[in-house]
Amino acid sequence: NAVEHGIQPLFSSRQGEITVNIYEENDILYLNVTDNGVGIDAENLEKINNDLNSDSIFTNNNIGLKNVVSRIKLLFGDMAGFIIKSEGLGTSVTIYHPIIRD
Repeated sequence: NAVEHGIQPLFSSRQGEITVNIYEENDILYLNVTDNGVGIDAENLEKINNDLNSDSIFTNNNIGLKNVVSRIKLLFGDMAGFIIKSEGLGTSVTIYHPIIRD
């Protein structure tokens, strides 16, 4: 998604960059992907977040994202989640879930 929706639309107006960070904090694993692409306007970002947080599995858009969120919640329960932020240029997506230790 970062490449297709964030970086590709730049049309060489500037160089795109994607950063991936994985870290642990308080027994929660965080995977963060950030790009410096075109970003998501506030109206679309609100719609995406509403779709992802709804209980309905049937949405017109964001089926791939909804599938990822549903699977994470199924595996890890309510302690897992998905955060999308976009302010101006670029977008940041964070997936988090509890760490299961043996």
